Amino acid sequence: MNNKLNSLFLLFLLILGCKKKDNVQEAVQINLFQPADHQTYNLGDTVFVNAEVKSEIELHGYELKIVSNTDDSVLFITEEHQHQKQYEIDKYWVNHSAQTTAATLILKMEISHEGDSKTETRTIQLNH
Repeated sequence: MNNKLNSLFLLFLLILGCKKKDNVQEAVQINLFQPADHQTYNLGDTVFVNAEVKSEIELHGYELKIVSNTDDSVLFITEEHQHQKQYEIDKYWVNHSAQTTAATLILKMEISHEGDSKTETRTIQLNH
């Protein structure tokens, strides 16, 4: 009987823990305005990143990177560690890719220092 109660209690805690994580992610709204998904950039073109993030809870910063889909190399990375509920992100990167490749732009919002995050991505085409 005691083992059943302990098991039910652990199951209850597990369910609550999953609910909390879902609620935390739902509290964060990411609007990634630029670039458009599947937008093409030629050598020397500027990739403008424009996003607005709003949250009901205080966020712990963000990481923005562009990664080549061909070899997973990081072409661009920047991060900001500021505790706030709203971010206006305006960054840019000039395409100097040595090869023609699809790439993924990843905007990862850090919700907590425990590793909770929410991510928005765009696939872009980089031409050499």
